Amino acid sequence: MFDDLILLAKGGLTAYHGPVKKVEEYFADIGITVPDRVNPPDYFIDILEGILKPASGVHYKQLPVRWMLHNAYPFKKDNMQHNFLSMVDLSGRTTPGILRQYKYFLGRVGKQRLREARTQAVDYLILLLAGICLGTLAKVSDETFGAVGYTYTVIAVCK
Repeated sequence: MFDDLILLAKGGLTAYHGPVKKVEEYFADIGITVPDRVNPPDYFIDILEGILKPASGVHYKQLPVRWMLHNAYPFKKDNMQHNFLSMVDLSGRTTPGILRQYKYFLGRVGKQRLREARTQAVDYLILLLAGICLGTLAKVSDETFGAVGYTYTVIAVCK
């Protein structure tokens, strides 16, 4: 069904990117074998999340580094230890409750509606000024009661 698979470790780092048919082979090469009667994608995701610890002793924080080494990406080992292995684990953070999220949602919707209303008010003000200017240019008499100026205003509004 799928040709390629991308597995991301914590922090969004690539732990595997390649053909689906070779994912088990790659992980077996680094010492992670899928037990019998276990779904391989679920097993790999559990390892990447740190829920399961493989028998080979490979730590989930090492998987992005192993992928870089496997593909021969150029990098310095000092930076590797500092940047990749010292990342802060945010999986235990708490998210705002449903009421606070709803409050943020209503605030954003309100701001968006106000921006639209402001733009619409400016557009109507410009049309009003255009109508006033065109109305003063037209000859107004008591007999026509400014019908020509009104026509120019309608033309300005319609365009």
